[in-house]
Amino acid sequence: MGNIATYQVKILFHKEKSTEWLKQYDIFETLKLLRSARSTHTYYVPFYIDDSRFEFQFGEKWALFEGYDEEYKQEVQSRIWKADTNNFIHKIFYRSSDGLDKIFSATKEGLTKERYCRYGFDKIKFVLKEHHLPTPQEIELFNINQNEITLNGSYHTGNCRTRILGISQIVEDPTNNINDYYKSITGLCSMNYEPPTNFFPYELNDSIKLFFRSCQEVKFYWKNRQTLKMNNQGTDIYPDLFSVESDDHWDNVVDQEYFKELNPGENRWNSKIVNAMEQYTR
Repeated sequence: MGNIATYQVKILFHKEKSTEWLKQYDIFETLKLLRSARSTHTYYVPFYIDDSRFEFQFGEKWALFEGYDEEYKQEVQSRIWKADTNNFIHKIFYRSSDGLDKIFSATKEGLTKERYCRYGFDKIKFVLKEHHLPTPQEIELFNINQNEITLNGSYHTGNCRTRILGISQIVEDPTNNINDYYKSITGLCSMNYEPPTNFFPYELNDSIKLFFRSCQEVKFYWKNRQTLKMNNQGTDIYPDLFSVESDDHWDNVVDQEYFKELNPGENRWNSKIVNAMEQYTR
């Protein structure tokens, strides 16, 4: 399963044009247009389609627009745009997970630069290790009330779905049993050992990591939805070792470009300065 990337894709349409799009291409034809024509199966990642939000999940070997010769790469990029003869699509956002999640967008003019994807949270629940208590400074700094932290923050993490439960049931040929391609992505990913990193606000990054060392369990929430869970596996030699399960999705993406497209209000979970620092280079 090496070199497999999980892709999450979201299509944004010009006002009220999604219905018009579906008159020409059904949701499964749309999925095919988003993928490489050489992708014959899901590469161990369950397919997921949300027809109401035009959100898709699939797996690719290597990267969707990389790993090919230049001519074929351009073909993969342009497939859906060539199909969009009436200019229904405004923009397409891609998130990839083959390590820390990355995000970029595409229009007919081309792709934006890839950057690390930032996910927001507004509450943290924690269980402290036995005989541990938060210090008065931590209580004030993190706005702790009993076992909860109320904080508008964000992090980088990975949401690889190559080891989700039920993977053996994936149907390789969608024409045989098309309903099996409606796979729910609700719930936490399988465990990994890479805790979230690069916390925002940056001035709390080091302090909050130190606080987590005293916790047995940490859960992050976005608008009452649990997005990430950490269980402490730390030792004296590796004090920041956690088993991690994540379920970040489009609802808690606080990337500057993406957030601005879907939210009229202020982005309190990110900043233009932070976003500019997070460009990803292969």
